[in-house]
Amino acid sequence: MNAPASAALTVIDAGGKYLTPGIVDSHSHIALDDDVNEATNPITPQMMMKDAFDYQDKAIYRALAGGVTTSLLLHGSANMIGGQAVVIKHKYGASRDAMLFPNAPGSIKFASGENPKRVYGSRDQLPSTRMGNFEVQRQALVEAQDYIREWDAYNAKIKRDKDAKDATRPKHDLKLEALADVLRGKLMVQIHCYRADEMLTEMAMAKEFGYKLRAFHHALEAYKISDQLAANNVGIATFADWWGYNRRRGMQFRGTPC
Repeated sequence: MNAPASAALTVIDAGGKYLTPGIVDSHSHIALDDDVNEATNPITPQMMMKDAFDYQDKAIYRALAGGVTTSLLLHGSANMIGGQAVVIKHKYGASRDAMLFPNAPGSIKFASGENPKRVYGSRDQLPSTRMGNFEVQRQALVEAQDYIREWDAYNAKIKRDKDAKDATRPKHDLKLEALADVLRGKLMVQIHCYRADEMLTEMAMAKEFGYKLRAFHHALEAYKISDQLAANNVGIATFADWWGYNRRRGMQFRGTPC
C-alpha cells in the first residue's frame, strides 16, 4: 500500500531491503565502564546506574549499528540487592539526558546464588552460602518494613497535629528508602538467577514481602518450573550466558560478575 508522501517527510527507497523492529536489550552493561558492580556490600539498592552511565561510550554506536535501539542498563550480580537500573535510547551523539528513556518504569537488580556467594565468600564475609544469601536479603527487607512503619507513624501524627510534641522525625536513609520503594511497588525487581530452587525461593520471598518480581535473568533452569513462573506472572530475560555456563563447567575467570 502506497501512502501519499508529504514534503515534510524524508522518503527512503527500501526496495530489495529488509525492515525489522528495533531490538530492545533487556539486560545490558554497556556504557558503564568498570562501574557495573559496587561490590563493597551485598546490599546496595541506593546505587544509581544513571550515575555510572557514559553516554559517549562507542559501544552505544556499535549496538545501534547492530539494530539495538533501547537498552536496560543493570547493576552487576555481585550483590544480593544491587543498584537501580537506567533505560537508554541509543541516540549516539546526543546529550546524556536526551539518551535517557523518558518515564521508563523503575527497576532494580537482585542476584541469587553463586555470584554473591563467590564474591563475599572469597573474603570470608557474609553471605558465603545460599543460606547466607537469602538471610542477608530477607534482613534488608525486614529493615525496610520497619523504616516504612516509622515514617507512616510519624506522618500520621503530623497529619493529626502538625505541632505534636511526641512526633520525632525519622532519619532519612538512602538504602532503606530505595528498599521501601521496592516494597511500595515503585521499583520492579529483576533477578540474576540460574537454579530452579533459587527462583522458587525468590518468588516465595516476593509474596512474603509483597513486591513485584518482574523477571529472572539467565534463568537456566526455568524450564523445570515453567508452570509456577507462569502462575506468578514472572518473565524471563535471557541473553548469552557464557560466563555462568562455563563457571558451572569449572572454568575460572578474572574480574567481577555481570
